[in-house]
This record gives sequence, structure tokens and C-alpha cells, in this order.
Amino acid sequence: GIGGGGGGGSGGIATLLSNAKEDVGSARRRVRKQWQPLLRKLGDKVSRLAEISLFVLRMELRVRCFYYLDGVRGADYSLGEDELSEPDAFIMQLNEDLAAIEALLARFLPSH
Repeated sequence: GIGGGGGGGSGGIATLLSNAKEDVGSARRRVRKQWQPLLRKLGDKVSRLAEISLFVLRMELRVRCFYYLDGVRGADYSLGEDELSEPDAFIMQLNEDLAAIEALLARFLPSH
């Protein structure tokens, strides 16, 4: 019988369990073989997208800096002995923009 003390019943269950383990192992290997290349490609694409995104962010910051610092050419920075001057408006705006960009990026990038 199925649950009886005879040797035949427990041998059948052991065989079923052994076959099931082999089937699960075989299925895992097939799935791994099928999905690993796809996951590797996906990882490569995500990595490439990250590189492009960082490049675009870097270029955006450079363009902003050049835009604002172009005002340096027309500014007069000659000071007398006791004169203190406030920063030019374009420098203040650049500082505000850079602070806003830093605050935005801090939400997405890990802190060091």
C-alpha cells in the first residue's frame, strides 16, 4: 500500500521525490540559460543609459555656467581700497541655479 510498512511504497515515493528534484534542477538550468543573456543585455542597456544621462547632466551644467559667466566679459571689477561690492546679478542667478540642480540631484544620487 501507499502508507504501509512494505518496502515497495516508500521506494516509489523516494523515486518520485528524486525525479521531482531532477525536474526542478533541469527547469532551473533551462530558465537560467534562457534569461541570463536577456538580463545581461538589459543590464548593459541600463548601464549605457546611465552613462548617457550623466553625460547630458554634465553638459547641461557646463552650458549653464558658460551662459552665466559670459556676463563676466562686460562686468567691471575694479575696486577702490575700501570698496566692497555685492556679487553681480548673473553670479547670484548662477548660484541659485546650481543650488537648485544640486538639491534635485541629491534626491536621486547617493550621498558620499
